[in-house]
Amino acid sequence: MVVYLSPSITYCAHYRYSKPWKNSQKPGKYYQMIFQCRVNPEVLTADKIKSQTLRCPKYIRIDEHFANDEIEWIIDSGDNENFITDNIICYGIMIRVCDRDPYELPESEWWQHTPYPRDYQ
Repeated sequence: MVVYLSPSITYCAHYRYSKPWKNSQKPGKYYQMIFQCRVNPEVLTADKIKSQTLRCPKYIRIDEHFANDEIEWIIDSGDNENFITDNIICYGIMIRVCDRDPYELPESEWWQHTPYPRDYQ
């Protein structure tokens, strides 16, 4: 099993990973959800830290706190079925509620530079 993670909530909030949805009982509100995970630092070796895969141009900085070439963590458990359970802990659910489409937020401006169509409305 392979698990894809990121230290950046800004990166995780991209609609390809966290598709926004509307609540029919609260018109005009958009919601997004992201799992917050803790990773055992011993398993996060240099070969598991990767560049962004959303095809954002190199001149666009996705998150001011992380370099684009270190923004994805790819953890492969191999044949060890307990690896994920022992090394990755999901301890929170991050929920964003917006009064407008998250695509229009200033912190999401970089989304416009990715080639993926918005498949939500």
